[in-house]
Amino acid sequence: MSDKHLSPLLLLMQLSDSALPVGGFSFSNTLESAVEYGIVDSEESLMEFSKALLQQSATTDGVAALNAHRAARKGDYQSIIRCDKALYARKINAEQRLMSQRMGRKLAELCANISGSTLLRRYCDDTSAAHTYAVVQGVVFAEYGLAEDELFASLCYGTASMVLNAALRCMRITHLQTQRILFSLAPHIAPLYREIAELDIDNMHSFSLQIDALSALHEKSAKRLFMN
Repeated sequence: MSDKHLSPLLLLMQLSDSALPVGGFSFSNTLESAVEYGIVDSEESLMEFSKALLQQSATTDGVAALNAHRAARKGDYQSIIRCDKALYARKINAEQRLMSQRMGRKLAELCANISGSTLLRRYCDDTSAAHTYAVVQGVVFAEYGLAEDELFASLCYGTASMVLNAALRCMRITHLQTQRILFSLAPHIAPLYREIAELDIDNMHSFSLQIDALSALHEKSAKRLFMN
């Protein structure tokens, strides 16, 4: 493999790594409540729950990320902020907003620091920005010269790996099972990308009543391992 292709691949791996220090380990993306209330109690139900989360993420975070990526490549800062605020407004629950903003701010600060990007630095310093994680991902991938399909794949991988890593800590499941689920989810990513690739931020949509309800229940839970 040539250096031309190796460098972007390594960047993609770095930005998709679950060990990236943006705080993802602190969140379960509603899985903790799903386990507590018996909705997820097996490999099969965890697989279905992960698929539902990917669908929700694609039609909200995915749309915002792709549009932010395109805006960043054009140097259209106001459109980036518009994507940011539109996505934040669609995060119904306080915990979902908290997760998105905390991880977003950490990613923006990290990448601005290591890359020296003036766009990322401006975005970090903008107190009016919501700094949602998906929008920050879109800007970072554009600044690093990574393609939007790579951005979408990384976003989906991050959603799935967050839930599956959380599953190892809050239910009886093995690494073998979670890796099998991750492998089985891969064929669903391309169809999701085709479904949302041409949508603008006004067409972001999500209807996941169960996931929204679980997030709301988690806010009031007396015993919590995860922040979300």
